[in-house]
Amino acid sequence: MVISLRRFLSFVAVISLCTNVLAVFAKEVKFDFQFGGKGNDGGKFSDKTLFSFDQEGAIYIADNGKGTRKIQKLMPDGTLDFTIKSEPKKFIFANITDMAIGIDGKIYVSDWKISPIEGADDPKLFTYGACIHKFDAEGQFIKTYFVHRLTHSGIRSLPDSPLTDTSLPLTHESLSRHSQFFDTALPALDPDGHYALFLPQGNTKRTFFLSVDEQENMYVFDDGEVRKISAEGFILSTFMVDQPGAGQVAEAADMAIDLEGYVYIVDQKLNRILKYNADGEFVSTFGKHGYDDGELISPYHLVVLADNSVSVADRSRYWKLSASKLPTRMNDPLMTPKFQRLVSAGRTFQSQFLRVQRFGASGDFLEKTLVRFQREDKDFANLDLKAIDSTGSLYFINSQSLRVSKFSPTSPFVRSALQTEVQLTYHRKDEGVWIDNEDDLDADVYQEADYEQDLTNSGIDATTTLTYDFNEDFRMDLTHTVGWSETTDDLYYRTPAFEDFRGSFVADGRTIKDSLKNAISLGFELIRDHNPYTYREIGGEVNLSVSDMGQIKYAFDPGNKSHLDYSARSLGWGASVYYDFGRNFRLKFQIKGSNSGGSYTYNDELDMLYMTFASEAGSTQVKVMIDGVF
Repeated sequence: MVISLRRFLSFVAVISLCTNVLAVFAKEVKFDFQFGGKGNDGGKFSDKTLFSFDQEGAIYIADNGKGTRKIQKLMPDGTLDFTIKSEPKKFIFANITDMAIGIDGKIYVSDWKISPIEGADDPKLFTYGACIHKFDAEGQFIKTYFVHRLTHSGIRSLPDSPLTDTSLPLTHESLSRHSQFFDTALPALDPDGHYALFLPQGNTKRTFFLSVDEQENMYVFDDGEVRKISAEGFILSTFMVDQPGAGQVAEAADMAIDLEGYVYIVDQKLNRILKYNADGEFVSTFGKHGYDDGELISPYHLVVLADNSVSVADRSRYWKLSASKLPTRMNDPLMTPKFQRLVSAGRTFQSQFLRVQRFGASGDFLEKTLVRFQREDKDFANLDLKAIDSTGSLYFINSQSLRVSKFSPTSPFVRSALQTEVQLTYHRKDEGVWIDNEDDLDADVYQEADYEQDLTNSGIDATTTLTYDFNEDFRMDLTHTVGWSETTDDLYYRTPAFEDFRGSFVADGRTIKDSLKNAISLGFELIRDHNPYTYREIGGEVNLSVSDMGQIKYAFDPGNKSHLDYSARSLGWGASVYYDFGRNFRLKFQIKGSNSGGSYTYNDELDMLYMTFASEAGSTQVKVMIDGVF
C-alpha cells in the first residue's frame, strides 16, 4: 500500500509539473501573406495611414499623405476592391483623424471641414471644425456631420442647443452672440481672393477617436469628452472621461465600443484601460504598469474581438540574447572595433518579443500572443505593429517599404521559439622531429638518421544546442557534446629512411591514445523583472559528462613482445543555481563532483606480465559565490 501511495504521489507531481509548464505557453503567430507598399497606385499608400476592418475581414486603409488622401478597401486577401477619393462638390478629405466600420459595412471617417457661416458677407467668415464623413458599404458618399455645431476650444457646445442637428450650417446670428469665438480668428482669402476670417474650432492638431456601435451611433472622443451622435446626425449625449472613481485620464491613446455598447478608452500614460457604459457612466478599470500578465507598458491600441473580449497592444519589449559557440564574423557591421574587443569570440544572437494581451469583458486576463523577431532575420527588420482585426490577427508594416505582413495567432506543437545550433568540427595536426648527431660518421650525409618522431593528432567534435523560450520569461536550453580524438606517436631511434646493416632499433615502437567524451547539460532561466532598472532573474544548470580514455603501446620489432594497455573512465557531474536579489547583487550556489577510475597492464619484451595497476578516485566541491557591485 505504501508503494502504491508513493507511485500515486509521484504521478500527481508529474501531472502538476506538466500542467504548470503548459500554463506558461503563450500563443504565437504564423505568417499569412503580404500586401501594399509605397506608392500612389491602387493598393499602395503613404506612411500616414489608419487601418480598420469589417465583420468579413476586409481591410480599410485611410491614407492621410499629402496629395494622396483617400480611403481604400482591400479584400481579406489584400487585393483592391475600391477607392474613395475627394469629390469637391460633396466632400473633401482635409486631415483624416480616424476611421470606423459599421456592422453593415458603412464607412465612417472623422475629418476636418471648412464651412462658410451664413449671413456673414463683409468679411466672409469660415469655420474649420471636426466632422464625420459617412459612406455606404460600396463607398458611395451619404452625408457629412459636424461633431460640434459650434464650439470654443473644441470642447463645449452652445448652451442653447443641447441636442443639435450636426448637419445644419452655422449662422452669423448664432455666432454673434458668442464673441469669444473670434479670439482665435485668422486672416484668410475666400475662393474669390477677397479678405475673409478663418475660425478654427479649437486646436486643429488635437486627437480624435471614432467608433460605431451596432445601432450605428457614432462615438467621438475629443479632448477628454466623448460625444455620442445618432445615425441621423443628432448629438444624443456627451460625457467626460474624468469621473469619480476613474480619476484623471492622463493621455488617451485609443477608443473602442464592444458588442454590448460599453466604451473602452486606453490611458497610455497611466497604463490602464477604462470602461464606461452606454450612458457614459464609469464602470471599471483594469491594467497597471508592469511586464507581467495583465500588466501594461504604455498601451496604445485596443480592439474588440468577435467574442466580445478585448485585445490590447502595448509597447513592452522583451529582449533575449543567445550566446553561441560559432565564431564571430571577421567584420561585424553591428559592432564597433572597441566593442568587439570587449565581447567573447562567440556570436551573440538577439531576439525581440512583442506581446498582445487578451482580456475578458470584466477586465480579467485571458491569454497573450507573443511575436518573436530575430535581429538577424532580414524578413522581420523594420516591422511595426499597425493594426489588429476582430479575429486577433496582427498586421505589421515595414517602415521602409510600407509592405504590410499579416500574422495569425496559432498554437503549434513545435514553436518558432525553438532555436537550434549544430557545430561540427574536425581537426588534424601532424608534427615531426628529426635529429642527427653531428659527431657521427654519417653527419655529412644530412639524413638526420639518428632519431625520428612522427606524431599525428586528429579528432571530431559535435555540439548540438536546443534553446526553447516558453514565453518572454522562461527559457530552457539543452546542450549535447560528443568528442573523439586519437593521437598516434611513432618513435624511431634510427630513421627508416636511413637504416644501415644493423637494421632498426628494438625499442622503436608506436603509442596510440584515444578518447571519447560525452557531455550533456540542461539549463533554465526565469526572468522575474524585465524592468531594466530593477532587472532580476533566477537560473540554473545541471550537467553530466562521461569520458573514456585508452592507450596502447607496442614495438615494431616482431621479437619485442612488450605491450602496454591502459584504460580509464571519468564521470563528472554538477549543478548550479543563481538568484538575483537586485540589479547589482547575485548569489550563486554550485556543487560539482567527479568519479574516475583506471587500470593498466604492462608485458615485457618476453611477453611476461611485468606490472599491473588499478585506481579509483572521487571528489566533490561546493561553492557559494556572491557577485555584485558594492
